[in-house]
Amino acid sequence: MRERIAYVILVGVMFLLFALTFAILGRGEYEPPGGEHGAVVSYEVAVSGAAGHPPSLPAHA
Repeated sequence: MRERIAYVILVGVMFLLFALTFAILGRGEYEPPGGEHGAVVSYEVAVSGAAGHPPSLPAHA
């Protein structure tokens, strides 16, 4: 019986977190920090980090 109560509470908390998250995002007032430049920087970091070295440097032979 305790397990069932714990499971219901867990599912309820998860539902509440999802509802609050999408309620805040759905209002359209949230803007990620950095604007358009933040996306460019994160893309450059992702590309340079993908190969393990900066793209301007040759790989070790």
